[in-house]
Amino acid sequence: MKIGIVTFQRADNQGALLQCYALYSYLKKLESGTEVIDYRNNNIEKVYKIFPISKNPKLMARKWLKGIRQYGSLKKRHENFERLRRKIEFSPSLTIADLKQKKLDYDLIITGSDQVWNTDITRGFDDIYYLNFPGDYVKGSYAASIGSTGNPDFKKDYFREKLSAFDGLSVREKDAAEFISDIAAKPAVQCIDPTLLLDRSEWEKLTEEADVKLPERYILLYYVQNNPELLKIAEKLAKERNISVVCFEKSVKLDCGMIYNTAAGPIEFVKMIQNAETVVTSSFHATAFSCIFGRDIHIIAHSVTGSRVISLTEMFGIGQRIYSSYSDFESRYDSDVKLEYNDEKYLMQYKQSEEYLKGLLSLAGGRTNE
Repeated sequence: MKIGIVTFQRADNQGALLQCYALYSYLKKLESGTEVIDYRNNNIEKVYKIFPISKNPKLMARKWLKGIRQYGSLKKRHENFERLRRKIEFSPSLTIADLKQKKLDYDLIITGSDQVWNTDITRGFDDIYYLNFPGDYVKGSYAASIGSTGNPDFKKDYFREKLSAFDGLSVREKDAAEFISDIAAKPAVQCIDPTLLLDRSEWEKLTEEADVKLPERYILLYYVQNNPELLKIAEKLAKERNISVVCFEKSVKLDCGMIYNTAAGPIEFVKMIQNAETVVTSSFHATAFSCIFGRDIHIIAHSVTGSRVISLTEMFGIGQRIYSSYSDFESRYDSDVKLEYNDEKYLMQYKQSEEYLKGLLSLAGGRTNE
């Protein structure tokens, strides 16, 4: 059986490539004929270029200036992403025209995970992420994310039409599952992010290759939305414990010891979470890996896409570590209270996710044998 995955495989984004690697690795264990369809979406890739071309001259100038100043670390960062990509099997590179014109030879194609249905990221509805291209294959999504279901520009009727041809629908967030089940008149299964399909030992094996030197004790600060309140939490914890803050952006200046790693790729990212004393974040995948490794964590959720982090913390029983602000953190933080994870809901979700994927494989296998 031949399985293809459509996702954000060329984004130099920690979570994007880690979820791609995880879904590929999980499916590869079930079916050796698994590969990632190398769809080259320029809207995705141009965001991560060191010297991008943009219609916004001020934005382009700012990014070029950063590229000139940090060229060495940015180049190294990209090389670290490529190191993980080399562990994944890809199809030949394909454009949207290639995919629309060719009848691909797959038994099953899965779109997801990540925000493949977030029109802000894909710059509108991209047919490829809805598997709207020729071929006699089973169509499924896995842990796909829409972003914000309340976006006024989101065309519900068009979205419903895009989903009509799917043989199986799976999303990552509870609110997205309810939203799709309501508007599409077909059930959407809530499944765990692919990074949670691999067990801790598999990730530990990967991090043996991490190219990073870390102190024995540190706070890891990682955010996807600039939030001064989050920085205050990291600073307070570091000063209280007399340890350094490790972060990814040199622009972050805190009144404590600072260690910067601007060249970290996805393998280094996982290692840095694995060894952290505490993680301070707004990121979904930083939260996911904190859960995998049982790390202490403090979170201020992203103002727009925070529902996915909230869903994740509810699944692991650590919702008490989400704060609305620094003052909320101060009022509830108790250094003597150790964070305890509850895996019960996660294990249920894992089983549901496993059954869903095996159901798609079974459906594809049935068609193959007809």
